Amino acid sequence: MDLKDISEWLSGRQQPQTSLVRLFSQYLNAQEAARIFQQFESPQWIHNGQVLWSGVPRDKAQQWADRHHLQTLTAAMGPFMDEEHPVCLKSKMSAHQWSRYVRGASAIFAWHIARGEKVTVLSPPPERFHPSGLTNYQAIEEPIIQGKIGGYAVGQIVLVHPTVIESEEFLYEVWPEDKYSTWIRKFGLRNRKEKWREVGQSRDKLRLKMLVARLEQRPLAEHVECLGKAEAQRENSTPLCLSTGPHQRGDAGQTGSMIMLSMVFFLLSSRFALSVLMGLLYALIDKFLRGNEANKSCLLQEDRKGSKEVNTAKETDKMAYLEPTPVQVEFKRQEEGKRMIEDRKKVQDKAKKETKGKAKKARVAQWQAQGISKMKKLEAELA
Repeated sequence: MDLKDISEWLSGRQQPQTSLVRLFSQYLNAQEAARIFQQFESPQWIHNGQVLWSGVPRDKAQQWADRHHLQTLTAAMGPFMDEEHPVCLKSKMSAHQWSRYVRGASAIFAWHIARGEKVTVLSPPPERFHPSGLTNYQAIEEPIIQGKIGGYAVGQIVLVHPTVIESEEFLYEVWPEDKYSTWIRKFGLRNRKEKWREVGQSRDKLRLKMLVARLEQRPLAEHVECLGKAEAQRENSTPLCLSTGPHQRGDAGQTGSMIMLSMVFFLLSSRFALSVLMGLLYALIDKFLRGNEANKSCLLQEDRKGSKEVNTAKETDKMAYLEPTPVQVEFKRQEEGKRMIEDRKKVQDKAKKETKGKAKKARVAQWQAQGISKMKKLEAELA
């Protein structure tokens, strides 16, 4: 894991930038890195014939690559990932050590891919990539093939969703322009939620994320220069050192407009400028909110004052309503007189009914007595 040893071994070759050497030296020692570089520089390497994958089962990714005669990392590594081959180090390493070895190999694999024009990536729809952004593809391989680390950028990244059977042969561009809408138009939206595996937030991946964030702030001229080197290397197919020489700096100095544009781009894209803008925005929002709070406080006080006045008026109206007017007094007196007359009439009617009832009972009793006397007379006559 000696950065100096790896740099010395790469001297005189088509070497990557120091940032990439620093990246894979976290995982590999000089001898391991040298063997992997030699493996990828062998005739077994297929130009523009590599596959990267994320969120897809390993077996399915390997089967898809085999059907299309493309190389995954496992295939490109050859005997170095064949557990039965003596050069494979898996049996001599712990699970953690082997995982770190694979990450280092992934970084070198991605850098060799970035020297080509095209690479295919396999992932599941609709999310396509892990929400954490810390898979090997997202944290290591993608920044390298997009030229954020290592000095080369692949011309095009195409995406395939082999987990959807009907779209196994449909490829669409995801970088530099994301054309996911073409896939949606053909196969529709997929509402299913992908069950992503747990990804550990290892320190090396988090450091790599920070490194990528810093490198993304480099001037536009440097990025254009990097892409120009990659294009020249593809056209000439000759080794090209990525270090910046004096003649390159002189050429860059001649393009004043490009430098000015680069400075503007750098200032706009830098985190410092973003922090300043966010601070100003926060201050404006805070001032606006405080002004609103003051207005709300004034309005609340006015509302309370108005409510108090309304309540006072209501109490006054209520008291005025409770004191009867002369008309109300007279009306009440008349109503009481009517009720008294009605009550008296009810009593009289009741008395009349009782009197009539008594008279009726008396007549009935009289009729009964008369009937009894007549019956007695008849009995006497008959006897």
